[in-house]
Amino acid sequence: MKQKTLVVYDYAKSWFFEYFDENELVENLSNDSMTQWKNLLLKELATASVATVIKQTKTCFLWAVKQDLIPKSPLEGIAPGNFRNKSKDRLISMKEYYRLLDACPCQDWRVIIALARIGGLRCPSEVITLRWSDVKWEKNCFHVRSPKTEHHEGKESRVVPLFPELKSELETLFFVPESQGKEFVINRYRDVDQGLAAPFATITKRAGLSEIPSPFINMRRTRSNEVRKRWGAALESEWIGHSEQTANDHYLVIEDSEYAEASQWNVSESIGNSMDSRKTKRTPKKRV
Repeated sequence: MKQKTLVVYDYAKSWFFEYFDENELVENLSNDSMTQWKNLLLKELATASVATVIKQTKTCFLWAVKQDLIPKSPLEGIAPGNFRNKSKDRLISMKEYYRLLDACPCQDWRVIIALARIGGLRCPSEVITLRWSDVKWEKNCFHVRSPKTEHHEGKESRVVPLFPELKSELETLFFVPESQGKEFVINRYRDVDQGLAAPFATITKRAGLSEIPSPFINMRRTRSNEVRKRWGAALESEWIGHSEQTANDHYLVIEDSEYAEASQWNVSESIGNSMDSRKTKRTPKKRV
């Protein structure tokens, strides 16, 4: 497992032993006690956090079942819940994107934001592993390695278009003296554990924008929705790097403008106009 995955397991472990004694026998854990535990968690944590804790704990119990250590999981039949906290969903408009770029302290940061908002890359995992050799300038695309999905066959990497807004930022960074002879695109923030949230918050404030919760997820979410609307679900899944089901569950956002547009759409009127246009269509006259 990767270090970040272990951190998530440790988080679940701490909440499990917040309620259960470490010396208690696993066979004494029941479906009822697990349900009570979940309900107590819901009083302490957000729904998405509870779902994560339940999911990781379930994985441990299922491993124990496969090892014949216990006959069945005490969490069997108990759903983790919703992993998505929609209150943190926030689309970042192109106007806001350019304001963020203008507030960046260096070209590295401009490219980090461009890769997340325009390229739809996961940050930091996919952003810091991008190499200059991955960028195929002549083919207008670049190769993205995905540590998150590499354990799934065929999901180790994907090819993403060099969208114009992203290409211009990459070109600028490529010709910066500090980039010459470097293997990786981003060099100032190579440490995967280096926090980017605090510097981004400073950039956001400098740009005069309100706080953006989960900024890199929301930039990716924004691009996911844009690509889906422009090129459809199949290419959105291919370029952003997740399944259509994942997109529906975690990324799809219905905007207010879509409700407004739908409220103005008169189906009967549209069909009527279509039928009228067919009736009034002129047939070409025969040549004499």
